[in-house]
Amino acid sequence: FGRTFFGGEFAAPGRAHIREKKASQLAMASFAPPPREGAVAEAQPAMEKKDTVVRGVDVQLMLMRSVTCSTEASELDLTDDASPCGCSTQPATPLPLAGVVHDVVASPTGEPMLQPITAELDDTPLRVADLPEDTPVMIRVFRFLETFSDGKTVWERELRTVNSGSMLWVPVHMQPKMHSMSGAKYGKWFTVHHVEVLAKHFKTGYFMSEEGSCPLAKTFGSTRGVMKLVTGQNLAEGYFWFVTPHRDVGDEDALTKVGWRHKHMEGPFDGEKFLKAWKAKGSPADASRLQEMMNDFLTIEGKR
Repeated sequence: FGRTFFGGEFAAPGRAHIREKKASQLAMASFAPPPREGAVAEAQPAMEKKDTVVRGVDVQLMLMRSVTCSTEASELDLTDDASPCGCSTQPATPLPLAGVVHDVVASPTGEPMLQPITAELDDTPLRVADLPEDTPVMIRVFRFLETFSDGKTVWERELRTVNSGSMLWVPVHMQPKMHSMSGAKYGKWFTVHHVEVLAKHFKTGYFMSEEGSCPLAKTFGSTRGVMKLVTGQNLAEGYFWFVTPHRDVGDEDALTKVGWRHKHMEGPFDGEKFLKAWKAKGSPADASRLQEMMNDFLTIEGKR
């Protein structure tokens, strides 16, 4: 069972140099030249500004709320959908997030951070707390199954009212004496999903789903970074659990109604094969090394 894609496949990330150019343009936006002497001041876009740090670079994150265009307007091109005069014609997604899938990794204090899964991108984690609350982000989550055939059911293909976890959850679940004494408590097969989530819901509470039912979960929810092992020891970096409640809403309404929507699935993959490959690489638990190992494993197994 190679890499299987259900539903729409998520678009590949854009070219890195384009993002860098646009981030540079955003950083320079506040240095626009003054109007010509005697000229009537032109109407300016109404913006909401938030100082933030995006992958280690100080920028002003401009969220375009409305635009008044004119022939004398600034020629700064903020988006690919800019109008001929250079003004953005629609709300802008923060450029470092647009078209990028992330793993959720933990800060030293257990806060969720976003680390791109694509090696060509800057992998400096971005704090979710630094994003505007309604920012949509694409994350990669991992769901364990008791049997291979479970992966064919619609609720597993689309994560309908089930629990899943972040990347580190995979080895923690499989390895004995980490999550459970015997390991693989919830099964030895796992699937990989891309889901789109609003940033604010990483602060929404996590609830455990039972047999596809979780009446307390109204929207996507997440734990803080889980560090405690069944032995009483602590991990150096935490992992996360998620809940993805399903409601009878259309795909376009899912983000606003339940705070998330499903975009992509791969697998099932053999958890025991993963555990063997993980140990062969020295059992990495830090985010960067584990991500490299995970990507290699999924690529190899996806070709079988």
